[in-house]
Amino acid sequence: MSASLEVLFSSTARVQVLGLFLLNASKKFYQREIERQTGQPIRAVQREVERLEEAGLLVRSPEGNRV
Repeated sequence: MSASLEVLFSSTARVQVLGLFLLNASKKFYQREIERQTGQPIRAVQREVERLEEAGLLVRSPEGNRV
């Protein structure tokens, strides 16, 4: 991702997670899948998904033991 986006969005993890969702808008992702595709630690992915959900940008949907 571009450095200017990383300045605009204070978190590299947030930029990568948002980029993944924006480039694959019709796809659902599990958090571990986001971790693998972005290279971010699982805790960073969990934190950013939670923040994006609180902002109303994502919808969390549990499926079995996965989110």
